Amino acid sequence: MIIRTWRAKSSKNQENEYLATVRRVVLPRFEQIPGYLGSLFLRRLTQDKSDYLVLTCWESIEHVKNFFGPDIGVAYVPPPIQETLDEFDQTADHFDVVIRHGNKL
Repeated sequence: MIIRTWRAKSSKNQENEYLATVRRVVLPRFEQIPGYLGSLFLRRLTQDKSDYLVLTCWESIEHVKNFFGPDIGVAYVPPPIQETLDEFDQTADHFDVVIRHGNKL
């Protein structure tokens, strides 16, 4: 399994719009991609921002390449998502899962 990571920040007043746009635009697109296993959208609140760490799970690096293309390090940030964020990474990182513990993962 491959975990793709990406980070972004929004102002607290944009948080609801960001999450709604993820549900409306990004997740339906991901659900159509062969090899996509699921996502975790993590949030950490700071004094004035919502800081996100997004983890998407993939069967293999080949499945990642099939969707994102040969330069898998380029972030996927559609314009409607960009409009809801103050900052976002232009790149994504990929990790091989080497230990998986727990029967619910």
